Amino acid sequence: MAPSRATNGQSAETTIKAKGGGITFGKSDVINGTGKFSGARSIGELFGSYAQAEVHAGAGKSAVAQALTKGEISLTLTGTGRGVDIGFAFGKFTPEVNALPARREERPEGPGHG
Repeated sequence: MAPSRATNGQSAETTIKAKGGGITFGKSDVINGTGKFSGARSIGELFGSYAQAEVHAGAGKSAVAQALTKGEISLTLTGTGRGVDIGFAFGKFTPEVNALPARREERPEGPGHG
């Protein structure tokens, strides 16, 4: 689980699922990875499946970047990596919401409202 936060203050606990296939040889790790969404009007629009395709090759330290799309919404993933690998992959990347925070009820204040 990871927190997702929007610039307007909205947040949600999320789980990331990835499914796909391809051919890759080697072993690599991505560390300090982050994602940035664009094109969404509310945090609820971020969830659902994004198309994913990549070709990769690396040896030693490397930078990792990938762009995914879901209609008008884009997700850019970046991070640093290490290891040795070469190959291609395709699939589906799906951030799922675990829980959106409850909205606070506005209560009137003053006499007779207590």
